[in-house]
Amino acid sequence: MATFGTPTWKLKSDKTDRAGLRTIVLGLKWQPPKNASPDDIRKLQPAGPTIPNFTAFLPETRAYGGFLETEWTYIGASVEGLPAKAIPEFSFDAGYSVKDIHQFWDIKNLMDEYQGTKDASGKIIFPGPQYLDEITGQMERNPMWGVESFYDFGELSIYTYSYVSRGRPGTLYSSIFQIFEATDLPGDAPYIENRNYLKLPPTTNIRANIYKVGERYALSPVYGWNEKIYKRFSGD
Repeated sequence: MATFGTPTWKLKSDKTDRAGLRTIVLGLKWQPPKNASPDDIRKLQPAGPTIPNFTAFLPETRAYGGFLETEWTYIGASVEGLPAKAIPEFSFDAGYSVKDIHQFWDIKNLMDEYQGTKDASGKIIFPGPQYLDEITGQMERNPMWGVESFYDFGELSIYTYSYVSRGRPGTLYSSIFQIFEATDLPGDAPYIENRNYLKLPPTTNIRANIYKVGERYALSPVYGWNEKIYKRFSGD
């Protein structure tokens, strides 16, 4: 293998995503022997340097006129002498849905206060536009007149904590389907009155020995997840 002057590996790319997964690409230009076959080129392409704590992937060699350039790609979460830039990422995908007024968490008190009744089909009906307030004895505007539905959080509103780990985290599958309070979660999980979170199986993206993990927590219905079904997280 011939090279131009002293062979030097050049930094072609160095990118880190927000969760801390870092990708480095190094390139080296060199000249193969005259009439070298593709098999010869594969055998002669230079071995990439070692980067501590990174995993190297198979190289790619491309032709540029009368010379070649071999690129090695490295994946890792940190490197000696350079910052890891591994910043955990938090997100909250708060879905919503329109629900029948039957499903409102305090519907019994609403029906008692605003004289709601059920028709033959079971539909809840509130009188209006006015009703007789039994406390004041006055006709008042009925705020529930005509109300048949309400907005609420969707079936799965998900809080996600994303991070990068070298090797599989030992706690990756611990506490699955356990109940967490917002204050128990990593980062600044939204606190929503009368609700808590259920830990779901994580998402994982594995490249060599680098794990990009998304820990997911589902927001509960009003009054929290059912503790007869799911165990409450105890910090163990």
